[in-house]
Amino acid sequence: MYAFRTDVIAQNLVTGELLHGDGGASIYPRWSPDGKKYAFISNKGERSIYKTSLYFHDVDANKTRMIKPGVQKAFAWSPDGNQLVFSERRNGGGLRLLDIKTGRVASLLPEGKDPAWSPKDASLIAYVDGNPEEIWLTDPTGRNKRKLVEGGYPGWAADGRTLFFHSRTQRKVMAIRADVAGAQPTEV
Repeated sequence: MYAFRTDVIAQNLVTGELLHGDGGASIYPRWSPDGKKYAFISNKGERSIYKTSLYFHDVDANKTRMIKPGVQKAFAWSPDGNQLVFSERRNGGGLRLLDIKTGRVASLLPEGKDPAWSPKDASLIAYVDGNPEEIWLTDPTGRNKRKLVEGGYPGWAADGRTLFFHSRTQRKVMAIRADVAGAQPTEV
């Protein structure tokens, strides 16, 4: 079985430039809203794939630097590019906000993972919490939160009102309007 899969991979190779080859896991690349830098998670310099950190790469300067150790999951840029929201397993877990200019980290919520920041007005952050997993919404202060729907892996449409997610019960990608009270999910 393994030999068959490697044959399939070898027949469908994708070529390109290797951007970050040191470390066994460089994942979750995300471009900044202005397109001048990107952030990613990597285990550069570590022997364990579980010891990852958040890195920035400045495209013009062609420089990469580690910003925050211990970041292991997906993260999201604020629409203005001044902050990142990420989940942290260490230090009690939960969602954190990273100020790009100062490097300061503030606690947003004591729970949550897989955040997605609304792209239009930056007023909402979607995140996953609970078991079974549920998608919640909060404002960037963490004060106004509400459950939206059961599911995981939230991602915003460009309109900033529609949220796509994976329905665990239906095993499908679904969409729901986050700005309409009582909205029901629809199949994509």
